[in-house]
Parts: sequence; structure tokens; C-alpha cells
Amino acid sequence: MPAELSIPMPLALLMCDGAHRDPSTGKWTLLGLFNSIHAVEFPTTHPLMVVYLAVTDAHGKISVRFRIIDGDEERDPLVLIETELTVGDPRVVADIVIPIRDVTFPEPGDYRLQVFTNNQFLMERRILAMAPERQ
Repeated sequence: MPAELSIPMPLALLMCDGAHRDPSTGKWTLLGLFNSIHAVEFPTTHPLMVVYLAVTDAHGKISVRFRIIDGDEERDPLVLIETELTVGDPRVVADIVIPIRDVTFPEPGDYRLQVFTNNQFLMERRILAMAPERQ
């Protein structure tokens, strides 16, 4: 299969508050990993989430699309980001870090962070937007 049509193997899709790449080693440090958004009222705007994606079996220039959608896909995507990842050797683990600012979650419930490469679904993870339980 040509590189521009190949689908990489996903290894990790994580959300966190911040990420730092050591300039001397190239290693990533992810800060404040999370899976849910907590808010007192909705709609709520999350000021910053950083998405970390790691893949292998990629080669050449790979188009990567991130989107956040509601669990029922009844609304337009809350976020849609398109970028590219260039990988020289399919044996390496290639990673990409994307900051996403000011995501507004209209109501509590299930949302999904999805990743597509070369217009093919790669993987997703749930984001649970939660309000405090009433007593």
C-alpha cells in the first residue's frame, strides 16, 4: 500500500493540561492527564487541553485530523483540527502534540475525541463532561 494511503497503528491518545518536550532528548513530559471535564454549570468552556498522539507503522507525509464530537453526533464537531505528520521510518514511534484552546461543551454528557489519518478513522477516546451531583 502506498505511504499516502497507509493507516498507522495507534499506540496512545491522551489528553492533558500541558506538555513539555526536552530539547536535548526529545522526550515528552505530559502534565495533568485527564479523562473528564468537571463544571458547575453548562455550557462550559475548557480553556486548554493538550492532545498527545503516538503512532507507529507510518511513513511519509500523513494527514491527521482531530475532532471532538458529542456522543450522539447530533451537533457539528466542537473542534476540528487538521495537520500533518511526516515520518521517515515506519519502525519508529512518531508522536504529535496538539493544543486545543477554548472548547465549549454545551451540556453534561459523553463526548468523543476522534483521530483520523489519511481520511480513515484511527481511534477515539471518551470525554465525560460532568456537573456536580445534586443532593
